[in-house]
Amino acid sequence: MGYLVTLFWLLLAFLCYAYIGYGVIAGCISFIKTIFKKPVHIELENDLPQVTLLIPAFNESDILALKIKNSLALDYPTQLLNILVILDGSNDQSVEIIKQFNQVTVLYQPIRKGKMDAINRAMLVVKTPIVVFSDANTLLNTIALREMVRHYANPKIGGVAGEKKVMTDLANNIIGEGEGLYWQYESAMKQLDSDLYTVVAAAGELFSLRTHLFKPLPIDTILDDLMLAINTCKQGFTIAYEKNAYAIEAPSINLKEERKRKIRIAAGAAQAVGRLGILPSATNWALNFQYFSRRIIRWLISPIALPIIFITNIFLVYYFSAGWYYTIILYLQFTFYSMAILGWCMYKLNKKSIILFVPFYFVFMNSCMLIGFVKQIFYKQHIAWEKAKRVNIAAN
Repeated sequence: MGYLVTLFWLLLAFLCYAYIGYGVIAGCISFIKTIFKKPVHIELENDLPQVTLLIPAFNESDILALKIKNSLALDYPTQLLNILVILDGSNDQSVEIIKQFNQVTVLYQPIRKGKMDAINRAMLVVKTPIVVFSDANTLLNTIALREMVRHYANPKIGGVAGEKKVMTDLANNIIGEGEGLYWQYESAMKQLDSDLYTVVAAAGELFSLRTHLFKPLPIDTILDDLMLAINTCKQGFTIAYEKNAYAIEAPSINLKEERKRKIRIAAGAAQAVGRLGILPSATNWALNFQYFSRRIIRWLISPIALPIIFITNIFLVYYFSAGWYYTIILYLQFTFYSMAILGWCMYKLNKKSIILFVPFYFVFMNSCMLIGFVKQIFYKQHIAWEKAKRVNIAAN
């Protein structure tokens, strides 16, 4: 029984720390820092740098024209903005669409080798001091580039992560609302990360980098945004977070497509942990602390902890007649998972209930993490992966 008790409380502590504890600690430390060091308002209005907006796209003809028009409408001097689109392997109308825009540079090869290979190849021709990565199926707010580049007045900043927003009003079901709530939570956590020291995982939908800090990654890399951010930090720089620069993305069209996307992200997390290890830096302990707290515990330990906590709780109550507090915790778990099941039923009926959907989405997300880990360990994800289908922004 002693081992079960230790395991139960240890995993429960990890779970609480991952979703609540770290945020409280980061918030308190950040608040204390503001008392002793006032934040500096950084501006680059009079000396804006040249920027390359790099857009990898594969068969995105449905939205590509809208994406380019959105990029050309950004509030940034045209003489300082280069737009580079990579269309490797696209066999739809993407190439023909891009030819309509003389201001855009195109890289194309008929063979598709995956997103990371396309980025590696594109970075060979980027000559501007700042590069901004943005997915083809997202739209940027007008001032996004200005808000991001001003951070580079600080020489310690190596990259800037923008915010990801989900267009929940386009969803035909509540999957978009769940995804939107999740990203609101993630955005708040990224702000805490940045205030504490650095963002450890930027959203690939909008992420900028000092060009000279880019290091090519293996072409089978799944989470390029995470690996690029960590590599930047390992070079002695930090990643800032800018909430006023955001990318708007449509939600997945249904639960099946959202599941596909999250499983791939989980596989990428497993791959990243395998390559970076538990602690990515031998000298930067602030980075190690944040990476371990936000990635290892959240991605690796928490999804495994959930079923183990539940099973050990049952054994402690029904087989070992442990203390009354174990019974209360078990009843709370039964209630939570019952709400998750009811949330799934409400989804199947296309009914909205945030109170029920939050537990369901939490369980759904962590189950996808487990499946993704298993797939990456035993089967590996294909480089040229199948995209999750999303609501078509251009049609709305």
